Amino acid sequence: MKFIYNNRKYEIIIDDFISVYHLRTLIKKKYGIIIDESYSITDLEGMIYKTDGTVIKNDETVIIKKKLAGGAEFNPYDTNVSLGLMNPIGFITAIISGFYYFKYISGIVIEKNTEYLIFQKDKNIEAYKEKQNGGEQNEPSAFKAFLNSFKEGLQDSKFKKVNCAFDRLFPEQELNRDYDNLSNWNMIATSAIFFTYFLTVLTALFINPISTSYCGTPNGGIGVLSFVMIFIPLILIYVMPYLIKGLNFIFVKGLRFSSFDASNYKLMTSNIILIVMLIVFCVINIKGISPMFGMMIPVFMLIFAVIDVILKGVPFLRKLSRFLGNLITNTEQIPKDNFDMFDTLLGKIKPSHRIKKNDNFPAPECYYRFNIFHSLFYGIIASAVSRAFFIIVYSANIKYCCPK
Repeated sequence: MKFIYNNRKYEIIIDDFISVYHLRTLIKKKYGIIIDESYSITDLEGMIYKTDGTVIKNDETVIIKKKLAGGAEFNPYDTNVSLGLMNPIGFITAIISGFYYFKYISGIVIEKNTEYLIFQKDKNIEAYKEKQNGGEQNEPSAFKAFLNSFKEGLQDSKFKKVNCAFDRLFPEQELNRDYDNLSNWNMIATSAIFFTYFLTVLTALFINPISTSYCGTPNGGIGVLSFVMIFIPLILIYVMPYLIKGLNFIFVKGLRFSSFDASNYKLMTSNIILIVMLIVFCVINIKGISPMFGMMIPVFMLIFAVIDVILKGVPFLRKLSRFLGNLITNTEQIPKDNFDMFDTLLGKIKPSHRIKKNDNFPAPECYYRFNIFHSLFYGIIASAVSRAFFIIVYSANIKYCCPK
């Protein structure tokens, strides 16, 4: 008969039948492997052989695996195991991901840089004057227009500057908004990359310990690595100012690209870093990431990109978040979206977005209750996708890490 121990196949000669007790004795005698009560013996389907008189046929192939802490019998191929993990991973994704996503975007994009803001305002003024004077006489070709749109879409300037101003609730603060979902390639990529990165690391954090307990693959250090990797987007928020200074030094001082301004490519820089870190994580965890798992990463990245376009093109979640935010309190109502507040040319609206002479008209994001509902709905959608991702990769990953 054959038996599998620590992902290696062994062969041992027995009579027609053998008990679990005598099989352990023969294995110790021939290979020096001690199979005590801290191990369990199963068939290829995961059925556990008990020590109470159960016999094994000589043509069987069995798997010998370490029991979980406490000596509990364990079979990761059992559907109840995957179902039991799917609920907590879905719950964590729903609660955390939406809030983390918007924290990541606002933290990366918003930078209190007065000179940069003045430069952007001057740039807007020039564009406004040029438009008033008729602009360029020759229209660019469709291809050139697409390239210009793509280049602009990679810049942080595609985000609209919004000013939150309240007399009694909050101090005045700056935030960014994005509406141009079709040409803001950077924003679409950010949604796809962030959620895929978060989902990949979180899924590995749940699945890898199962196969590690079952057959020792991958090693336990991967769990620690996965936990640390979750905080990489948060770390980027705080190190980005230093990275921008370094990039400006390299491109402006070193390569002499005088017109290059890395402070307008903060989000793109962060996205590239997240992709690199995701690749590094998969390479380090090569024994814990199955081919199916790896293949699904770009697929779900595309899915999140499509979801981002849909959510921005159909503002249902914004309307629902505003409705629920106004429903739970009778204080100042969350205003509707007003595109006039983004018309900052010539200082027309700022400061405080005075839509009327004496009234402030802040964006819905300036209200905490709107952000809570909006982030939670994003998380719920991400949770539904994460459950689908988990269902697809779980079985394939267990079989890859612990082959029969």
